[in-house]
Amino acid sequence: MRGGQAIAAFIAGDNEEAKQKVITLASEIGYAPVDTGPLYTARYLESMAHLNIEIAVGRGGGTNAAFIYL
Repeated sequence: MRGGQAIAAFIAGDNEEAKQKVITLASEIGYAPVDTGPLYTARYLESMAHLNIEIAVGRGGGTNAAFIYL
């Protein structure tokens, strides 16, 4: 949790049963799971990861960075 809000765990997948297990696990360990839909949405999540790396590391912000989705 960061600033009173849980860090988002974006989850994509085509197997609903498996996705629900990951959503439950993410929630149990303190993340805020966000179901992004089918597996093809993972391509957008990868872009978000690159953006986070650029902001956090490429611009000297350090590695203590994450998305909080409201």
